[in-house]
Amino acid sequence: MNNQFDELTKSLTQSVTRRAALKKFGVGLAGMALACSLSSPLRVTAATLGPLVELSQPNPLAGCNSGFLPPGTMTLNDAAEPFIAVNPVHQNNMVAAWIGGDFQNVITAASFDGGLTWQQVPLPVTTCSSSQPYPGTGDPTLSFAPNGDLYASVVVGFSFSS
Repeated sequence: MNNQFDELTKSLTQSVTRRAALKKFGVGLAGMALACSLSSPLRVTAATLGPLVELSQPNPLAGCNSGFLPPGTMTLNDAAEPFIAVNPVHQNNMVAAWIGGDFQNVITAASFDGGLTWQQVPLPVTTCSSSQPYPGTGDPTLSFAPNGDLYASVVVGFSFSS
């Protein structure tokens, strides 16, 4: 059995010449370049996008005070850590998420018309938006599955001490 394996590896080694290796390497580079160019986002100019739309204002939870006071100078109307995902099944369906206020909650906004109009929806993960016992949240992440299902992930339940 060992002899058969040795003979097989010898024949494989001899069939891979420097020229063949370079040819395979070149094809690999060309394929990688093509894959990168196909996966690069389409570049468009601002003129083709239309007017900017501010999604984070008004903050639907600006009046809520969960008692969570992180260090720093954030206010109830601040927005931080934005994240956006586009549905691979329906390209006009986009969802954005961000931290609203001083880590009060993660706010999401959904568009079904390519970003022309948006609807805000706070995720029910903190005391400001649900009966959950968590005073703060952060690190919003969104992802669409290949079938179009949306997944959201956030960190909840902060505690800072001075």
